[in-house]
Amino acid sequence: MKVLRMPSVNSLTITGRVTADLEPRYLQSGAVVLTIPIAYSSNYKDKAGQWQQETSFFNVVVWGKSAEYCVANLSKGDPVLIEGSLKAEHYTSQDGKKTTAVKIRATRVIPLERERVEQNVQGDDLPNAAESHDHAGEVGAEQESVPF
Repeated sequence: MKVLRMPSVNSLTITGRVTADLEPRYLQSGAVVLTIPIAYSSNYKDKAGQWQQETSFFNVVVWGKSAEYCVANLSKGDPVLIEGSLKAEHYTSQDGKKTTAVKIRATRVIPLERERVEQNVQGDDLPNAAESHDHAGEVGAEQESVPF
């Protein structure tokens, strides 16, 4: 029997709109973490040939300087481009049910409204989420809140 070699790739790019006001959390270590709720819509034709719109909602986790940048420069309704990876979190809800939630761990958040960005950033100074915080030791901190 041959061994199947699967590449280890976990990367995504998505655009959407921020769906709520942003509220950063500050951990005991001093690190800042932000959850950005976004909505993504796509259009498709159903079996009857009618156009339909489907909206999906995701939580995006951003750390460090990128989180601070997002709080200062994004508001509810703003369009954003997110680059990152998927992360499954397992937790027990308050009613005792074991649940899994999938979040997007951002490596880059790019506001898509140029006028607003140009007022706040000179050149290519957008922070990169991957450079702003090493969150390897913060796994437990992410599990402090129930997602969605």
